[in-house]
Amino acid sequence: MTEEPDTARNPDASNPFLAHKSSLRKVEFFQRLVLWSSTWFVLLIAGIIFGTIAVRGVPVLMKYGSSFLTESPETLFVLKVGAGKTLQVPTEDFSRLERSNPQTNFKDVQELGVERARTSFVVPEGNYRLKVGLVRDLEVVTGAKFKFLEKHENGEVTIAVKKKQAGVMDTPEFTSFQAEAPGVTLQNPKPVTVIDSRMSFALGEKAALEMPSSTAFTIKKLNPEALKDVHEETHSYSAGGVLGPLVGTALLVIICMVVALFVGVAASVYLCEYAKQGSFLNMVRLAILNLAGVPSIVFGLFGLMLFVFLAPKVTNVVAVRDAIRVPLWPSFSEPSVRQQIERDILVVKGEPVKEAIRLANSSRSKAVWNGRWYLSFEGWGTCMLAGGFTLAVMVLPVIITACEESLRAVPKGYREASLALGATKWESIRTAVLPYAMPGILTASVLGITRVAGETAPIMFTAALAERSLLPWEGINRSGLGWLFDFLSQSVQALPYHIYTVAARIPQSEYTRPMQDGAVLVFMLFVMSFAGLSVWLRVRMRKKLKW
Repeated sequence: MTEEPDTARNPDASNPFLAHKSSLRKVEFFQRLVLWSSTWFVLLIAGIIFGTIAVRGVPVLMKYGSSFLTESPETLFVLKVGAGKTLQVPTEDFSRLERSNPQTNFKDVQELGVERARTSFVVPEGNYRLKVGLVRDLEVVTGAKFKFLEKHENGEVTIAVKKKQAGVMDTPEFTSFQAEAPGVTLQNPKPVTVIDSRMSFALGEKAALEMPSSTAFTIKKLNPEALKDVHEETHSYSAGGVLGPLVGTALLVIICMVVALFVGVAASVYLCEYAKQGSFLNMVRLAILNLAGVPSIVFGLFGLMLFVFLAPKVTNVVAVRDAIRVPLWPSFSEPSVRQQIERDILVVKGEPVKEAIRLANSSRSKAVWNGRWYLSFEGWGTCMLAGGFTLAVMVLPVIITACEESLRAVPKGYREASLALGATKWESIRTAVLPYAMPGILTASVLGITRVAGETAPIMFTAALAERSLLPWEGINRSGLGWLFDFLSQSVQALPYHIYTVAARIPQSEYTRPMQDGAVLVFMLFVMSFAGLSVWLRVRMRKKLKW
């Protein structure tokens, strides 16, 4: 009786070709070894990269805590204070100071209540002529927005106070304001005593205190004598957190993916479903594939030329640098005096546009209003809209190619069955093709997000700022569509550009490295979160579809 080979324990025993000794078996073993080695080499490199980022970035996040994600970048001050110095800081800043200086020995820590003299007052109704800076100060302390009635050549403006406004100032600032604005009679001035909560501490030994610029200015103001001869160092963008760059990157990615997915899916549907197949279409596809290999710096220069300097927009305020303008219809609403001051607009109603621009250039104004709407090819300027469109153009080849492959993967019978039931061409595509191609489209979005989120060159020319104190939705005075236009027309910070600035554009030291490591870790987690969301949506859609 012949014994059967045990194929369960040894699968190769059922393969008669393996029993034959051949030199090709050695070649096959070598090929498998090369494939195995390549796979583990990639995994090793990825592990080293992500491990290094995590090892260097996690201690930074632990040191600064949630403030690293909730604060914007600031300048780092390093104050080298001698032993025995006693300092006072606001209570809310002391915890930040302790967290930033874990190695410092803080002694005799105690909470103090310090009196601060302030003056309350009332701004009466009426029209007042003030310098623009004093108007800003008055708006801050009263919380009101005053209407600008008229601007004057010496940097002053006439404002209207329609109802009484109450405010409070520090007594020295109140005295200074009255001296600089004698035309404003502030009523009912009353002294007010405010108790400031402060922390007092002494240094047991000489220390180099690290703190963001906002805290440093406060400490120097509260301790002028103790910090009189203290040596200080400053390191740009090396304190605070990454909230501003993180928000800016998210906005740029969202704008980019909305534009790129709409245009990319539309183009792929046309190429796959409507266009006549032939040599010309093959050339178009080849051109799209070649576009994917263009360096990102070229896309940045393209976006600078097209979107920043030449993109059209309908406006009644023409920039003096616009290339081409087409007159449309009369404009009956003159820009407000506040807008004229903030945007540096010259108002010359009824003047021809060329003469108006000449007058604006002579007065060094940036824009002009002459009572007419124009289609002005002046560009959108350096803003998040220009950056988002530039990134969308850069990622379009990847999205078009991936979406077209997803559409081709849908069986032809789905289209034919839909058409046989009386559906139109577009109804067949919308109901019988696109839903089954959606997982592949989401895969394209993952590829697009991972490509554009880390780009620095395109946004460096079109959207990014190195420093910005306000978040994108802060400081906008208009509402409605005006708010949306102003929101999209402002420059933003971005994490890739912030990392480039901290790592390459400022002098390097031991104080700049933590910001680099922490920003890189946050950026990696950010990209993984966006990509993970797309993968989750793709998996969820695949479970719902039944082929």
